[in-house]
Amino acid sequence: MITYEKYVILRDARGLKDADVARKAEIQQSIFSDWKRGKSMPKMENMVKIADALEMDYYEFMGPVGKFSSYRTDKPVPPQTKEELFDKELLRLYHNATSAAQQSVMILLKNSQKEDSKSLREA
Repeated sequence: MITYEKYVILRDARGLKDADVARKAEIQQSIFSDWKRGKSMPKMENMVKIADALEMDYYEFMGPVGKFSSYRTDKPVPPQTKEELFDKELLRLYHNATSAAQQSVMILLKNSQKEDSKSLREA
C-alpha cells in the first residue's frame, strides 16, 4: 500500500504539486488533503489516475519503496524477465484481494521467512 509520504517523494521528483497531479488525473484536489490528514485513502480508480498522472506504472506506484524498489525518478523500465513480470502480477492480485486474503498472504510470508531462517541456522 502506498503512503502519502511515498506519493510526495514521487510527486516532488517530477516537480509537481498536488494541484498539478489532480488536474492531470482529472480528480478533486481534496482527495490529496484527505489522504495527507489520514482521513481517507484514494479509491483504486483514483490511484490508477494518480499513477498515470505521474507517468508511472500502477504496480510500481503501489509497490515498495527504498532499497527493495526498482523506482527511479525517470520513467520506469518495463520488466525484462519472467520473474519481474510474475512479481507485478502477484502485486496486482494482492491489491485486488480482500483485506482478509491480504492478511493471510502476509501470515504465509512471515511463516515462510521463519522457515527459511530456521533452515539456514540448521545448515
